[in-house]
Amino acid sequence: MIQHPILKKLNLHISSWEDRIFLLLVLLYLLPIWSIQFFPSQDGPSHVYNALIVKEYFNTDEYPLFQKYYNLNAKPIPNWFGHAIMAMLMFVVNPLIAEKLLLTGYVLLFLLGGRYLLTNVDPAKKWLALTLFPFVYNYLLNMGFYNFSYSVGFFLLAVGYWWKHHQNLRPNHAVIFNLIMVCCYFSHMVSTVIALLSIAVLWLVTIRLTEIKKHLLQIPMLLPSCILPLWFVISHGATSHGSHWTPQRLFDYFTRLEVFISFNNFQLYIGKILVFCFLVSLLVSIFTDKLRWIERFRKLHLQKEDGFLLLSIICLILYIKVPDGMSGGGFITHRLSLYPYLILLPWLYGTLKQPIKWLAITVLVALALVNFVYLMRWYPMLDKDMKEFRSGVEAVEPNRTIMPLIFNNHGH
Repeated sequence: MIQHPILKKLNLHISSWEDRIFLLLVLLYLLPIWSIQFFPSQDGPSHVYNALIVKEYFNTDEYPLFQKYYNLNAKPIPNWFGHAIMAMLMFVVNPLIAEKLLLTGYVLLFLLGGRYLLTNVDPAKKWLALTLFPFVYNYLLNMGFYNFSYSVGFFLLAVGYWWKHHQNLRPNHAVIFNLIMVCCYFSHMVSTVIALLSIAVLWLVTIRLTEIKKHLLQIPMLLPSCILPLWFVISHGATSHGSHWTPQRLFDYFTRLEVFISFNNFQLYIGKILVFCFLVSLLVSIFTDKLRWIERFRKLHLQKEDGFLLLSIICLILYIKVPDGMSGGGFITHRLSLYPYLILLPWLYGTLKQPIKWLAITVLVALALVNFVYLMRWYPMLDKDMKEFRSGVEAVEPNRTIMPLIFNNHGH
């Protein structure tokens, strides 16, 4: 089969039924964005407005008040990525379409970036990318944290790209890796730190004495990706301003994947089932691949991929220990709950017998479809509310201020 060069670069080989299923689900998961007029998020409208300000900031003829009330912060701080992309898109399309295109890019980056990582670790594991679909429209995205959502996709892409080239990292590979990390940094600091930590741990785990010189040469090539994060920490500090969750809250949120919950507790069932799937996969990986049946009582059979298990444990410790607010950022615990699961996927055993593999695929596809149907039920209802909320906009005169009255601080 002839493969398009772009798809080939992304390891998106459409050559089997599982590939076709994945591609079909990717297309389905774009419908929640394009089947409605207004994407239902809390902070999304603010990001769209900020992007419009960036686009029209120097257009003082049509928007004379922007420079009067706003200062353009040109410092290289995170959270610029989404605003810059939408501002550029607004030169071609209207703000609502620009937001939809941004969200479309996120969905594709997250799903294809995760599959790219899995395929580069082991092509036999690419079907595990079906696990990613319930993660797409999570609580953080529906809160409107667009930049953070992009950063998770860049995190997966960065780790996958480094893993693909880590045995023979050349200067051109280093340039591309550093560009990915720059995009990750300008999206969100949390994913940048986790990505750098991941590369550092995997770099240590993959050291082989026979190629120690080649391995050490990676350090100067990868160091540029640390410059902006170090500048941010030095200039903004790393002081805590958020409380730690209680142990019970941490346990419940993580073991039930409560980061899925945006509208009601139905998504809790999806989270519980997916956690159970992770647990079963973890046990299968331990007793099938990592402990040889003949040698399991004598020694562990360690491989380079075991670095992903170590990373998952480290990310879990960070989730428990790091406060919910640092360096001016919040919702950190919510964000950190994602990484132990995502970075564990490349370690899980992917070479199952066909009947067991297709049973697992069936379960994952069913979860993805149930979640999709759930979203397609809620998003149109919220879109209807948004249309009603904006029904009086035409009556508002130019240069007037609207004061919305919200009586429920939870937004519903």
